[in-house]
Amino acid sequence: MAFPAAAPRHLSTFQAWTELLQIARKSVDITALYWNMRDKTNYKTSWQGKEVFGEIVKTAQRGVTIRVAQNAGSAFGSLDDLKFLEKEGVVSVSTLNFTEIFGAGVLHTKLWVIDNRHFYLGSANMDWQSLTEVKEMGLMLLNCSCLAWELSKIFAIYWRIGQNHNRLPAVWPVYLQSKFNAQHPMEIHFGPEPSHTYISHSPEKLNPKGREHDLSAICSCMGKANEFVRIAVMDYIPATIYMPNGSNIYWPSIDDAIRTAAYRGVKVELLVSLWPHLNERAIFFFRSLLEINAALPPTKSGKSGGISIKYFRVPVSPEQAVLRFARVNHNKFMVTDSCAWIGTSNWSGDYFINTAGVGIVIHKEVTANSVVDQLNAVFERDWTSQYAFNLVVSISVCLFRELSERMKCVFWCDTFRPLSNALARRFSAYSDAANDGASPNGPPRQLDLLGKALAPFVPRSAKELAETLADNVLYHAVGDVLVVNKPYGVGSLGYTQKDFGIFRTTQYKFKDRMDIFDGTKKDDSVTLDDAIPYLKQIFSEPNLHFCFGLKRWASGPVILPCSENAFKKIQYSLFNGESISHSNEQRAGQHMHRAMVITISRPPKDEGLIFGYASFQDTRHANEYIFMPSVKAKKRARYGKYAVQGELFYRVLDSRHGLSLIDIHFSKFSRHFPRLILSHLGSPIFGDWIYERRLLDVDGLPVTAEPKDMWRGGRKFEPSAFLAKIGLDSLEQLRPRPPLFLTVYQNTLPFFGDTKSQRRKTNLVSRAPPFDHFMAMVDLLHFRPSVEKLLKSLETEELDKAEMPSTDDGNIAKSGGDTKF
Repeated sequence: MAFPAAAPRHLSTFQAWTELLQIARKSVDITALYWNMRDKTNYKTSWQGKEVFGEIVKTAQRGVTIRVAQNAGSAFGSLDDLKFLEKEGVVSVSTLNFTEIFGAGVLHTKLWVIDNRHFYLGSANMDWQSLTEVKEMGLMLLNCSCLAWELSKIFAIYWRIGQNHNRLPAVWPVYLQSKFNAQHPMEIHFGPEPSHTYISHSPEKLNPKGREHDLSAICSCMGKANEFVRIAVMDYIPATIYMPNGSNIYWPSIDDAIRTAAYRGVKVELLVSLWPHLNERAIFFFRSLLEINAALPPTKSGKSGGISIKYFRVPVSPEQAVLRFARVNHNKFMVTDSCAWIGTSNWSGDYFINTAGVGIVIHKEVTANSVVDQLNAVFERDWTSQYAFNLVVSISVCLFRELSERMKCVFWCDTFRPLSNALARRFSAYSDAANDGASPNGPPRQLDLLGKALAPFVPRSAKELAETLADNVLYHAVGDVLVVNKPYGVGSLGYTQKDFGIFRTTQYKFKDRMDIFDGTKKDDSVTLDDAIPYLKQIFSEPNLHFCFGLKRWASGPVILPCSENAFKKIQYSLFNGESISHSNEQRAGQHMHRAMVITISRPPKDEGLIFGYASFQDTRHANEYIFMPSVKAKKRARYGKYAVQGELFYRVLDSRHGLSLIDIHFSKFSRHFPRLILSHLGSPIFGDWIYERRLLDVDGLPVTAEPKDMWRGGRKFEPSAFLAKIGLDSLEQLRPRPPLFLTVYQNTLPFFGDTKSQRRKTNLVSRAPPFDHFMAMVDLLHFRPSVEKLLKSLETEELDKAEMPSTDDGNIAKSGGDTKF
């Protein structure tokens, strides 16, 4: 993973564990859910696990006593490593079976105690992947016997339970009790000034007198926050999720504490992990947390609290995708303006009821760069990084990139697997279906959706556009490509482009703008090119440039090159796409664009493939575009200087209220190609006023007229059922004028790879979610089930030869190296 040079960096987990083993003199006590330190596949980054394993053996050979408290068994990994160490006399083992003790649960504590003087507490498992392929967070403290002794008491509890055949004592011995908790913390000098500190632990039944429960420690920290609460956990859900026999319960303890803090005027930020094992119900609880923002009152001091939620996704290459339970932000910590909690538990009810975990609470010192300050800096780094993206009430911003690792926003393949079923189910999280009703005023829900549909968000400045693109970036491979989701109403350059809209010059860094466009800029509207200088700064990409884009009237993914090599690959791919569009290959499914459109009326057939030419027709006043099917195209349309040929595959997904939702595949935007063909089919895109006016009402049926015949007059066809639904007499009464409802959800660059030898004849596929205005119209027309069906049908497509983008030196972009922090 790549963070800015000025971002905080700390000792890696590998370095911490190695140092602890090397300084051990008498004892090493380790708790483990499972062991997987020696990778049998010899994966290239597994060497650190093998070195730690070897260091454990060396430590025992020096006469150090090593004890391991282990979970009885786990689906995450085998116990072969531990069995080997026990057989060789390297370690002594005590095994705990939480199912026998509590009916469910595991030993989830990750704890090392060295000589009752030093310790490590954190999220890392005894797994080589935790050292190189999982983002972890932990605390190593040296020469602090008072805290180490507190943790040794917790290890002693585990050891005793395992040795006593998983039976709990009636009363815990006095020597295992603690004098230090939230009411009576100990004073520890992490710096010049003392800091109030104590250890917390779960579950409560394993806590002798005086030991603080993890839940109360977390809630206490939140309760003392005045400015902010920042939480970074892999999983968050206010319920139990692992209870047997359908006995899971709602568990709102932490959820209530978050809401209470926000109501007091505290800003709460929650950073959760996006990975294939994200609980499917979590998004609905996240949405519930966000909904409270509208109801939060200002405090007496004038402050207003709030809740913000972001997903954090660790990038995954196809090579890394084979790793089980890896490539995830696995940390578990919370930091406020006054204290920090670092723990080993995810935040669902199970981890506090029947699963063992440990945490440490550290209150802030006066000194700058305290432990709390350092942890806060780590959170801010992650929160503002390119790996984190907003979860907003309008969930559609994240739809196409939320889940799972089987779906990539950008990936390389010969064929592709778009969206998982889990993602398709999450599509429904955006909003409920619109209410029915045909009264002039309409129900509030219907009016709200209509208002959103007619008012797409259009950035007003280049800086605002850049910030919008950065907040919802689809993919970033450092030094290679940046993929953004272009909003509706934003042009690419604002000029009439030529040569497929890409640069002709090979002098990438010193390009002449005349190689990009002809003529003068159409207006002063903000364009994608205007935002480039800001995007360069935001992503630290000095060579980022515009290359090709989408029409102003279309939203969707746009790929921006960050290097000359990436530019050449895009250029080469676009010329290949142009060649394919003139050949029979396109009919095999090699379309460069896939889009959803909402149209007036519907085509005569439910689906079809239509091929032809875009040409001009004299209307006495001007030349207008027309579409001519192949069998009718004249020689001038086929071979003239401005001849444009192409095809469009269409499939009607749904039709309601006189409008249709259609899935279209095509390769041409020039000459309004998709708009022309749909108009030719008698189903112009809703909001496309140029071609809507060609649709005339003949005895109540829609008939497309040619431009040359428009002067004869005729009544414009209008969808009466839709007008009745929204309580209007004519589409002309809609204010503001409807946007053009076309959203590109997938772009494909064919043969994206080596520009000379074509050794990598693979496609670059990028996807983007529709923006809120499009989804509002989908819900208003009750098209959501059809959209979900489309997403689920895409699951059947195969992902055969996937490979993630690489940097020029051949390294996988942003995915190698030590991911420990």
